[in-house]
Amino acid sequence: MSAFFVLLATAANAQPLTQADQEAVKATIVGGLKDPDSAKFSALASSRQQTGEIVVCGTVNAKNGFGGYIGPMPFSGKLYDNSQFYLTKLASSQPEGSNLLSLCAALGAKIAN
Repeated sequence: MSAFFVLLATAANAQPLTQADQEAVKATIVGGLKDPDSAKFSALASSRQQTGEIVVCGTVNAKNGFGGYIGPMPFSGKLYDNSQFYLTKLASSQPEGSNLLSLCAALGAKIAN
């Protein structure tokens, strides 16, 4: 529980993403999917933290190994000034996705549903 409060304390302001930033985020996400061409991004939000890191959260819907879409799944990661994006979490279940959405909102990168 204390880690949650520490994360809340470091939240900062919304940070607009450049086109290059958005491309870096999407390229990293699709690189780990079973069917990269099927990726559909429906939301991206970001926030610069007091540490200087930019937290990026979003959702992606992609086909699974059976060829069916799984529904929008939240993800989070860190974006650095050189447009390098590092994925920290891609939810693999609805409960995990709900937790990730809450964390993103607490960090100032709330994803619109």
